Amino acid sequence: MDGINSFLFTNDIKNEYRKNISNLIFYGYQKLIESGKKYSTDSIKSEMEKLGKKTKKIWLEDYFTFDFVKSYLTPNRSKFGLEYISITSQVAEVSSNIEVGKIDIKFSELSDKTYVIIECKRLENTSSKIDKYISEGIKRFTSKKYYPEINQQYAGMIGFLENLTSSITTISHNLNENLKGRSDVKTIQYLDLDSQSPDYKFSSTHSVKSTYEITIDHFWLDYSVLVVQ
Repeated sequence: MDGINSFLFTNDIKNEYRKNISNLIFYGYQKLIESGKKYSTDSIKSEMEKLGKKTKKIWLEDYFTFDFVKSYLTPNRSKFGLEYISITSQVAEVSSNIEVGKIDIKFSELSDKTYVIIECKRLENTSSKIDKYISEGIKRFTSKKYYPEINQQYAGMIGFLENLTSSITTISHNLNENLKGRSDVKTIQYLDLDSQSPDYKFSSTHSVKSTYEITIDHFWLDYSVLVVQ
């Protein structure tokens, strides 16, 4: 382990770090489950009111992401050789000095010139959630809204599963069917379950503006057992 000098993400992502990021995400989720924590929409709304937030809309996706990074990813990164890596959330993605979006989770070396993005989305077996997962998730990578100035060949997505009345197989099938019907996202390999992973991990490959390919690892975490009203 050569520390930061080995953290080269720009072209040929090192499988070692890709595996470590994957292991950290699932380890963090395991620790979240073990903690017994529950997310109450009423409690979150109360916190927002105390902070002077007047909006009635609760951005659970952002709340989940902030807490996951602060409480479960950052404290455990050294267990997976990522102690020299900064893990931040809701970071501006900039192109030509113009902000083009917010990055949900960013794994970056200290120089901040090479990095891996993890996009987070709430997910369940509804057409609206599946479409949003693609339009505001996968497409942000294929359109180069994310990684606008480097040809990054790896990214990740976390799906916060809110309802498991439908099977994981059904959700992934319907998501792939949506991808097959789209002309705005060119898919080379549809979501495929990683048979070596004990968790809900998928991978897909897409064309980025017909210039190169990007592989996206999809980490689906069951939050249906964590959210109470």
